[in-house]
Amino acid sequence: MNSPFDDEARFRAALTCCSEDAAGATDVGRARRRNEDAYWVDPQERFALVADGLGGLPDGHIASRLAITAAVELLEGRFAPSAGGGKQEERSALVSRLGMALGDAFEAAQASVLSQQRPAASDLTMATTLIGVAIERDLAVMVHVGDVRGYVWRAGRIVMATVDHSRLGHLVREGLMPRDQVRFHPERNIVTEVLGIPEGYSPDVNAIELEDGDVLVLCSDGLWEAVEEDDVARLLEHAGSAGEAATWLIHAANSAGGRDNITVVVMRHRTQSAACG
Repeated sequence: MNSPFDDEARFRAALTCCSEDAAGATDVGRARRRNEDAYWVDPQERFALVADGLGGLPDGHIASRLAITAAVELLEGRFAPSAGGGKQEERSALVSRLGMALGDAFEAAQASVLSQQRPAASDLTMATTLIGVAIERDLAVMVHVGDVRGYVWRAGRIVMATVDHSRLGHLVREGLMPRDQVRFHPERNIVTEVLGIPEGYSPDVNAIELEDGDVLVLCSDGLWEAVEEDDVARLLEHAGSAGEAATWLIHAANSAGGRDNITVVVMRHRTQSAACG
């Protein structure tokens, strides 16, 4: 497949709408000259990905695109129409299959980034965070590395489905720091897990039982550092479509200062019975 990222302009300001229920958007923000984020929304709404290249490295913008391109290529093969044989799987088997597909996509992304590290450089030249979600029937499996986040909005309330792989995220996980303090802490961007280092990475895997009307949000830290979760929830509740929600969230982050690149994927779930009714 051709790289979905041949057009560099796509990474300054872009909106991709697959349908009323699936969209992604990215914007360079107001403080950065280059967008180091990348994303993908599968046109069949089976999976989505967001990557945030490390801005402190010279080739972070390349790392995010390499990771997304490699992951998309693998996942498109895994979710071909013949995959799964058309049979209904038990929940545990479905979780395992979706998790393995995302896990293999992350491995492909890791290999792609490692292959492009500058061989003559003594220091790391590129690395990226990455989050992916795969959806089948009423189940979503989410895998992430770094401080890109996944949220679930349901009936007006939003819940964070991931824990940041960062110095502060570790404190939150251990109950030593309230999560609402992370947004303002000077060490919030010190990540502990990334793709692109030879030592490897340790992804988290979460399975989410979906209900009709649930909204999944994947985002880079340019959103969650700028916009409070209650405000995200209100915008999602009033948006008429996934594309409108993604656009509103980008605008909200820019209105709050736009200090970083901002990338958002919004996917609204409909149960099969609701979709057919």
